[in-house]
Amino acid sequence: MPPPHPSYCCLAPSADDLTPRRGPRAGIEAKRRFAMTMHWLAKAPMYDAVADLWGVGKSTVHKHLHATVRVLRRRLQHLLEFPSGNELHRIMNDFSFYTHGIPNVAGALDGCFIPMFKATGPFGFRYWCYKNFCSIILLAVCDARGVFTWIDVGRPGCFGDAATFNFSSLLNQLQSNRVLTPTQTIEGVTMRPVLLADSAFPFLPFVMKAYEPEPQNNTKESLYNYCHIQGRRIVESAFGRLKGRWWILRQSRLRDPKFMRDVTIVCCFLHNFCERGQHECRKTWRRNCRRVNTQNDTDNRRHQGAEDAGAAAVREALAEHLWNKRNL
Repeated sequence: MPPPHPSYCCLAPSADDLTPRRGPRAGIEAKRRFAMTMHWLAKAPMYDAVADLWGVGKSTVHKHLHATVRVLRRRLQHLLEFPSGNELHRIMNDFSFYTHGIPNVAGALDGCFIPMFKATGPFGFRYWCYKNFCSIILLAVCDARGVFTWIDVGRPGCFGDAATFNFSSLLNQLQSNRVLTPTQTIEGVTMRPVLLADSAFPFLPFVMKAYEPEPQNNTKESLYNYCHIQGRRIVESAFGRLKGRWWILRQSRLRDPKFMRDVTIVCCFLHNFCERGQHECRKTWRRNCRRVNTQNDTDNRRHQGAEDAGAAAVREALAEHLWNKRNL
């Protein structure tokens, strides 16, 4: 049987983690179960195909995949942490480079659909999204290198990005000043670190959106929009690499939203492991990812809220800083 990829051997659960707790029969060895799970996450085959490849029964595949995913979710939590201290300053410096000079950016925020075959239960219809397939929503913040620093997974597909964000723990932490707390003064405006987002999200002092409608060329607003989009594309590209490596997130045949949520979380942890290790994501792996990638129909899902005066002042200061830096 094919061994696990050597890059992932350090992540393999121990034999104690995966040893069956019940039954007199000896279970499959831990490394083999781990390799089977990694193959399933990466290639998304049917359970029958996995059973034939690894020489086990279909029910055995089902049992061990669920068990291994639960163990990986518990053991890999350290691979996803919201930045603070020196790490936060590093991320802001990286974003300043990738956005051609926007200061004080702590991350890029966006959402994408994770497709399912068909959600079960009395409220399964809620998982039907506007792109005409069943899905759950993955909302994520990533740093300038495409590493996820925060995720919210599992909301039904009928939820939009704004609703998912409004019900998330991140918004509560931001509003209560538990994260992104250090302030700095830019062009006379004192501000906290900000997240770059698209028009689907609320416009807040710590969530920046581009100017609308599209401003004229050769203005500070148009310059800001260009740099803002460059930063926001980082999270969209991260979603592409996530689904390129783990095909289970783009052609899933799962029906259980709870298990699909666990699978997505584990794949995000593994994505961070690959990104930090600078493992290649080949273009051929990302083929056909755009169909279910980010929610690109922004014209149909703009956030319809009143403009926040504090947020407008922060964005104006950032735009002024960019404009002055360009004209030096």
